[in-house]
Amino acid sequence: MRYKTYAMRLTLFAFALPLVAFGLHRLGYINTENDFILQQQLKKLDRSRDEKIATLIVGDSSAGNGVDASFFARQCGAPALNLALTAGYGIAGTFNMLSRAAAVHPEIKNVLIVQSPDMWHRPFSLTGYFKTRIEPLANMKPILPQIRSRYIAYLFNVKEINWYAKYLFDRRRYRYDTANDYTAQHEKRFADGQARIDTDRTIPPGIPEERVQMLKRLDRFCYEHALNCIYLHGPMHESVLKNSTAALKEINATLADTLHAVRYIPTFFPVPPQKLGDKIDHIDPRFKRWSTRIIFERAKPFLHCRSKPIEHF
Repeated sequence: MRYKTYAMRLTLFAFALPLVAFGLHRLGYINTENDFILQQQLKKLDRSRDEKIATLIVGDSSAGNGVDASFFARQCGAPALNLALTAGYGIAGTFNMLSRAAAVHPEIKNVLIVQSPDMWHRPFSLTGYFKTRIEPLANMKPILPQIRSRYIAYLFNVKEINWYAKYLFDRRRYRYDTANDYTAQHEKRFADGQARIDTDRTIPPGIPEERVQMLKRLDRFCYEHALNCIYLHGPMHESVLKNSTAALKEINATLADTLHAVRYIPTFFPVPPQKLGDKIDHIDPRFKRWSTRIIFERAKPFLHCRSKPIEHF
């Protein structure tokens, strides 16, 4: 009898875990830094409804930390909005944020897509896609089979409990750095000599097919909405780029084969550690205008801007 009671309790516990995970999911708690930046960028998009945006900046944290929207707007002579997420959301998150922004701001002329080279080798993030999506799941069938069953698995993902518990016990509170227009960076930074990496660190080759398919969807979206979309590589620690020749060739070959409506700039953006923040693709906030200037100059031949002299600083 004792074993039956134990087995029953174990069974109930096994059924309860997914239900608890589903409840936490539906309550929409901010359990990770990825959740936090998504919420902040969606709020920013909502606050911008009464503005006329000429340039949209999307991508990952290399764009969030590397492109100053206000400074970029002054260079181009028209308002700009930075809605960058993180590499955890991948190209799927970038596509979904572009879709959301285009629905709110049909007047957008330029779209700057800035992704870290380090993003391409990472596994495709279903969680990142589901968290940001606004389209029917059926639209993803050509890219991901069994998309509905995967969505159900996402809704009942027991990792949600682990993320929430970690957040509670760590008592961390993510902070939005208003001056940097992005999540606040950690105190240890390359620019201050506190953050370091192995000298042989590389970006491994290998790009998941799902990422390529999402890139095709993004390219088609830009074509169908007549958007002037420009893809640029985000800033990256110079030694990592130097060590990653094979991966960089693969990334550029994939972009060249996949992008047709989107103009892409194949030049990579090596950054000395003295200008990096808390990660290998995060510009230190003190140098954000510097990196913005470089990105603007690279995109400038393809941008629709007003005739206005570039500011000096």
